[in-house]
Amino acid sequence: MPKNSVTGEMTAPICVSRLAHTDQSIANIARQCGYVNQGRFAGVFYEKYYVKPLDCRRQTRLQTNET
Repeated sequence: MPKNSVTGEMTAPICVSRLAHTDQSIANIARQCGYVNQGRFAGVFYEKYYVKPLDCRRQTRLQTNET
């Protein structure tokens, strides 16, 4: 997800995990994943997963609550 594709592949699952399992703001998660701009993070995230970060958070929490 960040500028480096190797790093991006390694940090993408970490970003998804943080969205799903923490209450950190999306802006904070974006910074931890190497983005200065939350909007850019959301755009790249959508390109990779076809879902917005907030929707990803909601979906994973719903799935967790159903089990």
